Amino acid sequence: GAIRPRQVSATNVALPYTYKWRDTLQALNEVAAAGERNRDDAVLLEYTHPVTGGPTMPTIGCWVQMVPPGESTRPHRHTSSTIYHVVQGQGVTSVGKSKSALQNLAWSARDCFFVPSWNWHRFENGSRKERAILFSVTDRPVLESLGLFREEE
Repeated sequence: GAIRPRQVSATNVALPYTYKWRDTLQALNEVAAAGERNRDDAVLLEYTHPVTGGPTMPTIGCWVQMVPPGESTRPHRHTSSTIYHVVQGQGVTSVGKSKSALQNLAWSARDCFFVPSWNWHRFENGSRKERAILFSVTDRPVLESLGLFREEE
């Protein structure tokens, strides 16, 4: 019937999978070498679930991005919230409720920062020689599944 006791499904077992940094770095380098850039996030790749091809988890997405030396992105905003961890490099992320009133968050390797939902933000690599690499975790998958994700440039 429509109402029954909750049952554990064998398909809900967590899969033991890992993402190797060498593979991530190789993919970033290949995309960057091909000249592919996202105007909002520079070189951006999404980690995917190895079986479904979807986000790493049903409610959490993981991304990695590279901002090449001396480059910056344009301001954009989206309904998802994102936590960033700086893997390498240095730079500035400008964040704010208004495009005209962004506050600068300076960062370098091993720093973490948060961009709240629907806040304008942009990235700038502070080095002319070293690339900046950021790993991020976002609630975008759950918002997409509910039809609540949107973004604006």
